[in-house]
Amino acid sequence: MKAVNLELNKIRNQVGVKNKNSKYILLKNGVDLTVAQKEKLSLIFQHSNRLRKAYGLKEGFREIYELRINIEEGKKKFNLWLDKAKTVYCDVITTIRNHLEGICNYFISRTTSGVMEGINNKCE
Repeated sequence: MKAVNLELNKIRNQVGVKNKNSKYILLKNGVDLTVAQKEKLSLIFQHSNRLRKAYGLKEGFREIYELRINIEEGKKKFNLWLDKAKTVYCDVITTIRNHLEGICNYFISRTTSGVMEGINNKCE
C-alpha cells in the first residue's frame, strides 16, 4: 500500500496539484473522508483525469486487502488490479509483481511483515 501511495503522490506532483491538504485527502482512505473532504477531492479531480484514475486504483488496491479471500484468490485480484493499473502507475507495478507472493501471504493470517521489518530496522 505504501508504494501505491508514494506513486499516487508523485502523480499528484506531476499534474501540478499543490492545493492545501490535497496530499492528505488523496492518501486518506476514501471511506474515512468527511463530506467536506469529498467535495475538495472532487475539485482536485477537475485538474486531471489521470489523478482521478490513480486515486480510484489506489482505493481498489486497498479494498483487496479488506476481502476475506485465500492466497490464490488474492493473487487473481492483484493481477487484475495490475492489468488495470499499468495505464496509470509505473514503478509500483514492477515492485508489486516482484513481491506478489509475499504480498499474497497476507491472506494467510491477515498480517503484514511491517512489524517485523520495523523491529529489524530498529535493531540495525
